[in-house]
Amino acid sequence: MLSFLLWISPVVVIAVIVWRYRRQAAAREAASNERFKEFLGKSAAQEVAEVAPARPTAGINPVPAMSAPAPVVFAARERLLTPPQTLLYYLLKSGLSDHEVLAQVSVATLMDSPATAAAFERETRQRRLSAAIADFVVCDKSFKAMAVVQCGARDGAAAEALAFARTGCESAGLRWIEVAPDALPRRDTIKSLVLGV
Repeated sequence: MLSFLLWISPVVVIAVIVWRYRRQAAAREAASNERFKEFLGKSAAQEVAEVAPARPTAGINPVPAMSAPAPVVFAARERLLTPPQTLLYYLLKSGLSDHEVLAQVSVATLMDSPATAAAFERETRQRRLSAAIADFVVCDKSFKAMAVVQCGARDGAAAEALAFARTGCESAGLRWIEVAPDALPRRDTIKSLVLGV
């Protein structure tokens, strides 16, 4: 009998310790939940107080509450690419199946200004390049850019940005191809047009 009590006493002690630990953990969690609910209640009350106008008291001019700025609302574009750009994308994908074709890429991601230029000059060049968006960038399988393909001419500031980007791309050794939207190349000529092979 004594040996049985010696064997069972550690089990009872462990069970009591586990029970006390779980009870204390449940009490801590309940207190934490109560504090969280109290915090949320105060926050909601503060929001209502800020939104609801205070009643003016006699002889005191109320200070108008600061209104929150109106939320900025955007609408998703119907299409990322125009119909001619979409067709050109499929022509590039099928004619250059051993290459990767990226659409709507900032030209600033394609090249870096030379390290020999002053920091201000490098910053200015990168800012000008970031204003130009390449319709398509053709890369090899390691994603090294090889050519930029533009579908259609631009005007105004976009044309100036693309002219600067074209000069930069050509100086960096990237081919620059401009395609008229109403005269897209045939699938069998796209590889020689883009890669010059």
